[in-house]
Amino acid sequence: MLTMSIYDFKAQDNAGDEIALDDFDNQVLLVVNSAPDSRYGEERAALDRLYQKYQAQGFSILDFPCQQCLGQRDGSADQPTSMTDELSRLDQALSYPRFAPVQVNGPDAAPLFRWLKAHDGTRSGNLLGPYCKFLVDQRGEVVARYDSHHDPSEVEQGIAALLDGPVGLGR
Repeated sequence: MLTMSIYDFKAQDNAGDEIALDDFDNQVLLVVNSAPDSRYGEERAALDRLYQKYQAQGFSILDFPCQQCLGQRDGSADQPTSMTDELSRLDQALSYPRFAPVQVNGPDAAPLFRWLKAHDGTRSGNLLGPYCKFLVDQRGEVVARYDSHHDPSEVEQGIAALLDGPVGLGR
């Protein structure tokens, strides 16, 4: 039986184009459920700094906006103009790849997020807040899950270890 990896998925980018995640093959990835909300400006800035620091070494961030964890709208791609406007403004300020809004919990959760949660090793289930992060190694396997309360330096240590060490070091 073949084991799935993140590279078996496709996702719609913020322009509406379908992107095969195998375009990120052999990279260390940080998959994030972000919030299009001004309260999280420092979190976005910290992610952008990580991306700038490690991108040339084979690191990327895959950012999936979701309002679901904020207790706001359903987080689907069919969002009101205010969310679309906020995402457009954010897209101009960030350098890492942003995708179309998704749901991350419940029966309508995006297949990618269902897979990430099933393979993160924590059995934590639903994402309880914005900016939960899944660290994925170069083979496309989830090696760590960082909930929104984790310190960014802890996330950076995981990224650096994967970039510096053997593939799958985090397991």
